Amino acid sequence: MLVERTCTERGRNGADSPEAESRPLSAYRSAQAYVLLGDPGSGKTTSFRAECEELGDQAKFISARDFLVYQAAPDELRGRTLFIDGLDEVRAGASDVRSPFDRIRGLLIKLGRPRFRISCREADWLGENDRQRLELAAKDSTVTALRLNPLTPTDVENILKESLAVSDPQAFVEQAGERGVAGLLANPQGLELLAKAVDQGKDWPESRFGTFELACVQMAGQCNAEHRHAKRPGIPIDSLIDSAGRLCALHLIADVIGYSQDEDSATPDYPTLDVCVQGDSQELREALSSKLFKADGDQRFSPVHRQIAEFLGARHLAALIENGLPPKRVLALMTGGDGTVVTALRGLSAWLAAHSPQVRTELVSDDAFGVAIYGDIQDFSPDEKQELLAALLRQPGIAKRATLNIKAFAPLVAAETEPQIRQVLGSAGRGLPQQERAAFILLILSRGQQRAALAPEMLRIARDDSWSPPVRQAALEGFIRNRQGSLARTGELQGLLEDIRASGVTASNQDIYGILLGELYPDVVRPGNVWDYLAEAAGYDMADRYWQFWERTLLAKASDGDIPDLLDSLAPRISNLEPAFDS
Repeated sequence: MLVERTCTERGRNGADSPEAESRPLSAYRSAQAYVLLGDPGSGKTTSFRAECEELGDQAKFISARDFLVYQAAPDELRGRTLFIDGLDEVRAGASDVRSPFDRIRGLLIKLGRPRFRISCREADWLGENDRQRLELAAKDSTVTALRLNPLTPTDVENILKESLAVSDPQAFVEQAGERGVAGLLANPQGLELLAKAVDQGKDWPESRFGTFELACVQMAGQCNAEHRHAKRPGIPIDSLIDSAGRLCALHLIADVIGYSQDEDSATPDYPTLDVCVQGDSQELREALSSKLFKADGDQRFSPVHRQIAEFLGARHLAALIENGLPPKRVLALMTGGDGTVVTALRGLSAWLAAHSPQVRTELVSDDAFGVAIYGDIQDFSPDEKQELLAALLRQPGIAKRATLNIKAFAPLVAAETEPQIRQVLGSAGRGLPQQERAAFILLILSRGQQRAALAPEMLRIARDDSWSPPVRQAALEGFIRNRQGSLARTGELQGLLEDIRASGVTASNQDIYGILLGELYPDVVRPGNVWDYLAEAAGYDMADRYWQFWERTLLAKASDGDIPDLLDSLAPRISNLEPAFDS
């Protein structure tokens, strides 16, 4: 089952445009050029294939890797809309990250600047820098950056029922929420992995790591329908998975597409299994016949998905390290000339950090952000979580970079990291770096385990206008989530609401005022006096939480019985409220 995916247009500063609304990806068919950004497994490739199919012969789907094979401009690509998939997979490393990108731009120009679409992992897109350079290859000098939106709750339930044969999708979603893996549901690959990993509520994983492990075990036990070689009985499933991991590790490190089962169909991109020295050839063939790999035709096979390859490849490398392979030899295969992990191997690096404590510290030091968002940090030791948090806090712009992946950082909220968190929240500095660090800490406090002891710190920041509005807003939302005791929390929120009301609603506190109204209506702020809180605000912005309350939240939270009270209390105030409506 395919669901129609929506996307949000990103502004020039890398954030979503304030006026942007979610629109179907199909709404951009007339665009000259766009880039589709998303997390690993979010459905970029599937969306591209669906859009390409809708355009028929007028379009061509091609991987970025295959596109770069061309040295000249082939006639078969001229005059067609090109869907170039996987820019992130051909970017070599930090020392030469521009080279594949520049070659793609050059080929597009040689083709006469056709309509094109390019997909890329969000973390590997260089923002405005990339977009400005790509505009040279667009006929109208315009490239739109789109972020693929997560699946909606309705999408999730429909896919679970129609595609994944889950009999009770609502119960499935509830179970995922109770086990802390609900974040996987909004990602198509995560949803599929989760459905494959559990049996109607049994053996549910409690982490992303556990989900991948269980899904791989299940897929390893299933024969690929397109690959009919006889199975050798008695191969332990763990050995089969390790063989698959060896194939995946070589696939990623050697930068090959997959493997060939015979010499006749072998190419540099599809070498034979002979490259896997010291591997059991029968087990390697058996691994290729499992659902961990897909058939590419002509006796060629490749990993079913890059995330699976990264997880299994790291699993195999971690086992080699555990059995005596020097960690530095493994890391040397993954790093570029500048000593850092190359871009294409960030996912492998992140999962290696999750699998192997022996190399975790070094990988965190090299790419703390990648380790957190591409792998799983839940099982890190207390000391390792402290090291990771410290490394993240040293990175510029961490709050902005982490916003779309904030749940991945949630395990950093723990007893062992509380002193670091307090130090950031209690800092006297108000420069941009400190504002960014505080925003990041407050964002993860809104997603991690509750820390009631930190609630007073959050309320203090929400009241302090020396902090930026986004920091204060994040602090208020964190306070609402972490403050235990509804009566005490309500009283403190009401006090802040009245203070803002008395001093005036300004651009710096509009969002906070709107959040408070949404939290306190209708139990504290009653339908009969809610209009007393409609103030002359700093200006209209549809994305502002203040205006969202009046336009959406008020009616959404009002019961049928509240409507008469709302109308009766509004009537005598209309003339006095006109300035507020006009603002």
